[in-house]
Amino acid sequence: ARVRHDVTERAIARLDAEPSLAAGATRWYVGHWGFQFQAERAGLRPIVPGRSQLSPGDAVVLPSGVYQQRFRVPASKLVKIDTLSGSNPWPWSTLPWAYSGYPPLRPQPDVQIVVHLGRVIAPAEAR
Repeated sequence: ARVRHDVTERAIARLDAEPSLAAGATRWYVGHWGFQFQAERAGLRPIVPGRSQLSPGDAVVLPSGVYQQRFRVPASKLVKIDTLSGSNPWPWSTLPWAYSGYPPLRPQPDVQIVVHLGRVIAPAEAR
């Protein structure tokens, strides 16, 4: 949970420092579970396929390694701003079935989450 919290805070700071974003631009995200909690806490709005209208100058936060809904926005309507990654210094995590067998721990991946930041350059509807 800490990794998702930290990478979300870093993403917000990076968007705050991005001069190409429109003043008062909407900041969109996709993702569920812990990332959704952190994103909504940070003031990001969820992309809802078929309903969300993305405007030029808006920001989009797209995590990899996080369960998320599927949506489509043509790549020609987005420009990459940055890519951030998050990891945990603790090298182990428990297995979901940790109490039913051996071993109860597994090594964590070096990078646990990657977040892509983008800017919308043309009006788009998420589908």
